[in-house]
Amino acid sequence: MSPQPIEHTAPAKPMQLLQQVGCQWRSKVRGISTLHTLYWGPNGNLSWPFADADATSPSIAGHPSPATACADFESWCAAHPDSEVRIFVSGHLLHSLVVDPTMQLADDAAVSAYAQQQFGHYHGVAARQWPLAVWSHQNKTQRQSGACALHGVDMSALQNAARGHGVRVRSVSPVWSAGLSSVTSRWSEVALKNSVHAVALIEGSLLTWMLLQSGMVMALEQRYLDAPNWPAALRLVAQLSAESGPLATPAAVVAWGLPARTDATEARHSTQPSSIEAAVGAWPADEGDCRAMRAWVLDAVGSTHMAT
Repeated sequence: MSPQPIEHTAPAKPMQLLQQVGCQWRSKVRGISTLHTLYWGPNGNLSWPFADADATSPSIAGHPSPATACADFESWCAAHPDSEVRIFVSGHLLHSLVVDPTMQLADDAAVSAYAQQQFGHYHGVAARQWPLAVWSHQNKTQRQSGACALHGVDMSALQNAARGHGVRVRSVSPVWSAGLSSVTSRWSEVALKNSVHAVALIEGSLLTWMLLQSGMVMALEQRYLDAPNWPAALRLVAQLSAESGPLATPAAVVAWGLPARTDATEARHSTQPSSIEAAVGAWPADEGDCRAMRAWVLDAVGSTHMAT
C-alpha cells in the first residue's frame, strides 16, 4: 500500500510556502533528518512530520502537515528514507502492568525482572522475551513504576526495515504515554496532589484505563468494549469509574476508531470528557480522525521507551 495523505488543510499562503521550502533547505544544508511521529496501530501506521522547535513552518503556524498512512513499517521506511521517527504503539499490541508500590522494587532492573516473571506466568515462557519498556515516577513519599511489553511486533524486522532505508528510530513508546501531559495540565497542582483522576484512552474496541495522582500513573488496565461504539464505551467508562472509587472529576476520554456520536443523550453522559475528546471513524482515518490522533501523539515525547 503506497503512502496516502489523508488529512486536508487550507491552502498555504505564499509566505508559508516560502517558509516551508526555506526550512527544508536549511535542514538539508545542516544535515538534519526530518523527524516524524508515527502511530503504530493494529491495522496500519499513521504518521506526521514533526518540525524542529526552532523551525518556522506551516505545521507550527497552525497549518499541520498532512498525515501519511502506510500498511506496514517497511512501506513507511521506503517512503521516508534517511529520516528519523519516534513510534507510539497502540494498546492492541501491548501488555501493561503497574507495580504495587508496597513491593518497593529497588530500580528499573528489578522492575524489568518482575515484569518478565509476571508476563511469563500469565502468557507463557515466550513472553519473557518480549521487548519491555520500564517506567517510573518518584515523588517525596513513594516511587511508582510499571512496564509495557510488545507482542505481535517483530522488533528485529523493525530494526532491519529501518536500517535498510537509513531510518533512525528515536524511540518506541506506548501510545497511552503520549498525551498525558495535556490531560494533567488541565487540573491544578493542588487537585492533582490531593485527589485521583482517571483517563480513558479508547482505540476502537480497546480501552486503556489510567488512574493518576500527583501526575503519576497509579493504576493501568486494558479492557475490551462490548462493541466498538459510543454507548458501549460510555458504559464501560461508567463501570470503571465506579470501580475506581471517588474521582475528582469525570474521567477524561480520548477516543478514535468509534463512529461519530448520533444520540444527544450520549453527549450529555456523566462521563463527558474533561479534556481532549474526539470520536473518529474506521481505519484509514478521515480528517477528523487524524486530528484526534495527532493531538494525542504530538502532545509530547513519551517518557516510556522500549529498547530497540
